Amino acid sequence: MSDRGGYILTWKDTNKVGLSDGTMLRPDVLGGLSREALGAFELPVGRERVALSKLFEIEGEHGDNEGCLTLRNLPRLPRVGARMASGELVIEGDAGDGLGASMRGGVIRVTGRVGDEVGGPDFGSDRGMVGGEIFVAGDAGERVGYRQRGGLIAVGGCAGKLAGYRMLAGTIVLKRGPYECVGLESRRGTMVLLDADSPVAMNATMTIEGEFAASEMVAVGLLMRHLGATSEQFVGVVRPDTKIRLLSLDQFEIRKAELWQVC
Repeated sequence: MSDRGGYILTWKDTNKVGLSDGTMLRPDVLGGLSREALGAFELPVGRERVALSKLFEIEGEHGDNEGCLTLRNLPRLPRVGARMASGELVIEGDAGDGLGASMRGGVIRVTGRVGDEVGGPDFGSDRGMVGGEIFVAGDAGERVGYRQRGGLIAVGGCAGKLAGYRMLAGTIVLKRGPYECVGLESRRGTMVLLDADSPVAMNATMTIEGEFAASEMVAVGLLMRHLGATSEQFVGVVRPDTKIRLLSLDQFEIRKAELWQVC
């Protein structure tokens, strides 16, 4: 049982049916329900709706929509945590595409890998996440933070192509390279690349602003302390004497998007 409290939902091993997506698997939707109401809560399975208790084993105690919801043995569902506004969602395993799509608040933690467009736009929206935090321990697919407008995404493994594509605000941290087409068409926001052995290919929209010691960049220190307190993967990655190269990603527009890379 999770030491974070709240409900723990474990996908039944004998289950032969699949959910359409994971949009409703969120603490701000399920966390405040009674045990009876949670078991009876209906989820979409194809064209039908099935009671949650038929799909998941339910453990834990009644919480609230600011509490924690833990998902175990989950299939790689798309859109888990989409439009989430509060609470903490823990996925013990992998997740599919669209994790945290159009997310507004709260925290999502994934112990495994995730698919494409983490924190990107949900269906019917042109806005990615506007708030909250997403922590992925493993690898992520393409277009991490697509159209992101706020919040934080941190990936402890590798990310696919086009991380930060058309990003408008917020922060993306990628621990491992390679870094392919990062920050393309971004206008605001910050990308932090922690793998010095994976150089960024310069393009016409990028310009190097200089190299600095991490101790000179207060924002870097604050960010890394926050990440270190949240995940052991980021502890000690950046030291005070670590050199960081600062690049502007949008020199032809408003010059508000920036990229920091350990060098």
